[in-house]
Amino acid sequence: MSKWLVATTSGVPGLWQAMKFRSVFRILTVVAAVAGLPASQPVTGVEPLRSWVVDQPQFAALLSDKPPGLRRQGALIWQHLLDVPVGRATAVRWGVRYVSDEMYRIHGELQFKLIASGPARTDDLALAKKYDLRTVPECPRQLRLASGEALHLLHPDSLQHYFAGVEDFLRHPEAGLMWGLFAGDEDDDVAVYRAAMLKRQPGEHDYIHDLDRQVREEFGGGKWGIPAGIKNHDPNPYKWIALYRYVAARLRERQRKLYQIVKRQTPQLVVTSFDSPGGVYPTEWSQLAPFADLFTLQMGYPGGASRWRATAGFHSKVVSDLTGKDFWPCTHFEHYDYPDSKPAEVLEEVSQIFRNGGTGLHLYLPDTLNLSKVKGDLRTTYFSSPRRYHTVMNIARFIRTMPELKLPDYQKTAILYNDDTIASRPHDNPDLYGQVTQACYTFLGPVATSWFRFIDSGQIAKWPTLRDRFDIIYLPAARYMRPEITAKLHQFVKAGGSLICSDPEAFQTDLWGNDTSHWRTATFGVTVKPTSRPVHIRPSPRNPADRLPVHGPAFRFTPQKAVEVLATFDDGTPAITSHTLGMGRAVLFASHLFWPTHVANLSWRRFFQRFVTRMGTPAGFDIWNFKLPETLIWHAPPQHGICLTNNRVVWRDDRPWFEQNHDSGGSYHYSRPPDTPRNDLPNDAIPFAQGRLTDRRRAIHAEKKAARSYEDYRLPETHWIASWSEPQPVTITFDLQQRHALTEVKIWYRDCLAALVCEGSPDGQTWHPLAEANTQHGAPGDVYDQTIPLNPDPRSRYLRIRFAGRKAGEILTLAEVEIWSAESDRQPD
Repeated sequence: MSKWLVATTSGVPGLWQAMKFRSVFRILTVVAAVAGLPASQPVTGVEPLRSWVVDQPQFAALLSDKPPGLRRQGALIWQHLLDVPVGRATAVRWGVRYVSDEMYRIHGELQFKLIASGPARTDDLALAKKYDLRTVPECPRQLRLASGEALHLLHPDSLQHYFAGVEDFLRHPEAGLMWGLFAGDEDDDVAVYRAAMLKRQPGEHDYIHDLDRQVREEFGGGKWGIPAGIKNHDPNPYKWIALYRYVAARLRERQRKLYQIVKRQTPQLVVTSFDSPGGVYPTEWSQLAPFADLFTLQMGYPGGASRWRATAGFHSKVVSDLTGKDFWPCTHFEHYDYPDSKPAEVLEEVSQIFRNGGTGLHLYLPDTLNLSKVKGDLRTTYFSSPRRYHTVMNIARFIRTMPELKLPDYQKTAILYNDDTIASRPHDNPDLYGQVTQACYTFLGPVATSWFRFIDSGQIAKWPTLRDRFDIIYLPAARYMRPEITAKLHQFVKAGGSLICSDPEAFQTDLWGNDTSHWRTATFGVTVKPTSRPVHIRPSPRNPADRLPVHGPAFRFTPQKAVEVLATFDDGTPAITSHTLGMGRAVLFASHLFWPTHVANLSWRRFFQRFVTRMGTPAGFDIWNFKLPETLIWHAPPQHGICLTNNRVVWRDDRPWFEQNHDSGGSYHYSRPPDTPRNDLPNDAIPFAQGRLTDRRRAIHAEKKAARSYEDYRLPETHWIASWSEPQPVTITFDLQQRHALTEVKIWYRDCLAALVCEGSPDGQTWHPLAEANTQHGAPGDVYDQTIPLNPDPRSRYLRIRFAGRKAGEILTLAEVEIWSAESDRQPD
C-alpha cells in the first residue's frame, strides 16, 4: 500500500477524550507560495488561517450522548476521484500512485454515497459492488428540443421527462444499488436566470410568454412578469421577486411529487433537496422542509475567503433551523473558496457545519478553477493537494461515529431570513440583502456568542402569533414585505416583543410596489429619507473612543413619535432609534450596520457584543468554541535526503513545490530501447532534465486536447513513459556524475514491475549489490509505486537497475524514477 493511502485510520475507543489541540498557526514553506512561485527548497514562514478562528476550541465537552444519525451511513460525494480514465492518465504522466481498487475501497470504507447519472453509473461497477458502494442518481435534467437547446426545466415536457426518469431509476435492474435520489443540481438558480434570458431573447422558446403570464398572474399582482435579462438589463425588483417566488413554488411542487413517488414505491431511499450553487437564495426553506429527508446546497466565498467570514456556519444554521432536517452542505474545499484551502481551513469549515446544526458532508473535489483549460488542469484534490485530500478523508471517517453536538436549547431570539426582500436582487448583481443577513448572523453568533434561530416569512404567515415564541426578532433585510408579515411583526412589538431592524428602508413597499411605509412610521416612530453617507456613528452616551466607521448607505430619520436615540451620526442626526410601542420596542438602524466589512473592525465587534446583551439576548454560549480535533489534519511522512534525479515534486495546496532536489547533471541509458522511441532524445546518455523516467517537472504541465473538462491529454502517454512489451531482461544505468551514499530508489510503474537487482559502482566498471526486489503485478492501467532501500556503502557514482525477464504478455512500464542519497551527502568526492 502506498504511503499516500494509509492516513485514514479507523476510530479508537476513548478518542473523544484524548484529543488535544495545537496552535491555529502552522510553520510551513509558504513564502514562495504567497509570491506565486514554486520553492526549490523549503522556506519557513507563518501561515495564518483565512477562515474563522476559534480562540478557545472545545470538542468533547460539547458532545451529547446521542448517536450520529444519518451521517453514520457516510457522506455524499461526486465521483471525480473515481474517474478512472482521467485518474490513470494523470497519474502515469505525473508519476503519482493511482490504484482504482484502492480508491473504490476507501470510498467503501467511508461509505461514500456516489452522486451519479444513473443507479449503476460508475467507471468500475464490479469494484463498486465489491466494496458495497451505493449511488444517489441525480434526477434527469430538462428535455431538449430538436435543435439541441434545452427546454426550461419548469416546462411541462421537462417536468414529465423528470418524473419519467425517476420512475426508470426505480425500475432499473440495478435499483438495489441506490441509497437515495438527488433532486437536482443548481435547479433553482438555472430556472431563474434561464427564464430571464429567454424572456430577453426567446428564440424558438415561444412558451416563455405563457410562463411570463403565470408569473404575472400568480405572483406579480397582475403587473410584474419575468424580467427581460439578468443583471442590469431589467433591475425592476418586483419582477425578480415574482419570478423567484414562482420558481420556489414550482420547484417545491416538483419536490413534493418526487418525494411522494419515491416513498410510495421504495420508502427506504433517501430523497435529497436540489442544491443551490452558492449564495443566499430565496428558497422558502420551511415550506420545502416536508419533501426531503436530506438537505444540501453549495457554498463558496465570492471574492475569496477571509478571516471574518463564516459562510459555512451561516448556511448550516439557516437550512438546519428552517427545515429541521439533516443538512449536508457542499462546502467547496477546492478553488471556489480560497482558492487553495489548507487543511486547517478545511477543518474549520467542517467545524462550522456542526456548531451550527449541520450534520454531514457533501464532497466535490475536482479542480474547478482550471478544469476547462487546456493547460493547468490539476484534475482533483487527490493530485493537487495530498494533505488536503487526506485531511478530508480523515474528517469523513471521524464524523461517522462522532455523537451529535449539544446545541443550546435557548429559542427566544430569532433572525428573520426574509425571502421576499432577498428575492429582489437581479440575478448576478451584488447581493446586498443576502450579505447583511449573513453579517447579522456573524455579529450575533460567532462574534457576540449569543444563540438564536432563523425563521422565514412562510413560518410567520403560518403561526397565529409571534410573541408566544420569541422575545427578540432581528430583521436585517425588510424593504419588501408582504403586508400580513409586516402586520404580525407590528403586533409582536405591541405584545411585548423587541424588533431590531437594521434595514432603514424597512416596510417601504409590499411585493408589488405599493407603498407601505406607514407601517414603518407606526412601528418605528420615524420617517426616512436618503442622505449623504456619514463617516461615523457614535453610540449614546457619547464617547470619543466609540466612534464607529460607516460603510453602507445611510438615511435621515425624522422622529414622528417619542423615540430614544441609541446612537448618532457625526452630524448629530439619529443613527439608531428605539420606539416604545405597546409593551415592546422597535429599534431601527439608519444605515445597514450589519455590514460585511464591519465584522473585521474590532470596534464594531465590541459594539455588537454590548448591543446584543443590551437588547436582552443572553451570550457566552460555548457552542461557538466547537472545533474538530486538529489531530485530523494529515501531515506527510518526513522524507530524508536529497533527490539526485532532480524530479521530486511535492503538491501542496494546488501548487507544485520542488523540494529536496539536487541538479546533478546526470543521465541514464537503456540496455535496449523502449517500445516507442523518442526522436528528440539521444540514444545514449539521456539527461535527467529530458528523459521520460525523470521528466515529472515537465509532465505536470501536460496539455489537454481541448479546453474542456475531463478531456484527455494531447500528447500520447508514450511521450512521457517507457514501456517494454518484449519479455527479455532490460537494464537501466544511471550516471549521477559523482559519488553518493545512495539510500533509496523510488519507481512508479504500471502493469508489471519485473524482479530487479540494484547495483552501484564508483567507476562504471566494478559493481557491488545494493538491493533486490521481487516481481510486482498490478491491475492493468493503474499506477503503482515502490520504494527500494539501498545500502549506502560504498558510495556510488552509478546505479544500475537490472530488470529480469518476464512472462509473455507482461509489460514493463516505467512512469518515473527517483534516486535518493543521504541529506548530508552534497560534496563531491
